[in-house]
Amino acid sequence: MSPICLPTLHLRVHEFVWLQRYQRVILALVTLLFSVWIMTAPTIGHAILAALACGGGAFCSWYLYRRSQVGYTLTATHFQQHLFKGGWAMQWKNIQRLGQCHYRDREGWSHPVPWIGFKLVDYEPFIDAICPRVASEMLINQRGLLYLALRGNLDPRIEDKLFDTARYTSKSGRQFRGLQAMLAQRMRYQRECYGYDIFISTADLDRDIDSFIGLLRRYKAGAIT
Repeated sequence: MSPICLPTLHLRVHEFVWLQRYQRVILALVTLLFSVWIMTAPTIGHAILAALACGGGAFCSWYLYRRSQVGYTLTATHFQQHLFKGGWAMQWKNIQRLGQCHYRDREGWSHPVPWIGFKLVDYEPFIDAICPRVASEMLINQRGLLYLALRGNLDPRIEDKLFDTARYTSKSGRQFRGLQAMLAQRMRYQRECYGYDIFISTADLDRDIDSFIGLLRRYKAGAIT
């Protein structure tokens, strides 16, 4: 029996749809307010200023909405996250395991945290493919997660580990420097604390965490290697 080919699945989070009544009412009121402001302006200069303010507000709203958009693509060969500044991808064969992240306190109790973790087989393909803008955003967004574990363990080298830029040598012997090395070192420390290298927040999912993890595992199990 031939293996089942999994379809390519595109998931979009934070879709912008004006469906609720109160949202339509707010939009209508804001539009009316700016229209009255422009029409009652005492001079052309004031009218132009009002129009520019209206356009600036609309642009800021659009920009903030675009920044909040997150998407995912699941195929038979890889998993990809799409962000405002770009995205990153991992081949299923390079994911050793995945699951919900747990934090263990000093008393030994395990607490779930709202992140899904991925443990990679090899860092090099992931680091080699990620662009600097996305790597920088990942370092910033996931900094709090590492800080939580280091502070909980009373680690005296919190700042050193959060901003470690030492050279990183991959399994193949290749050396990474700069931002790539910083990302690799961050992944190494995160694995020591949580058992995973890369994380995605549950706030960026289109469904509950258990359903999303189940979907990822089905694709991983049916991946083409």
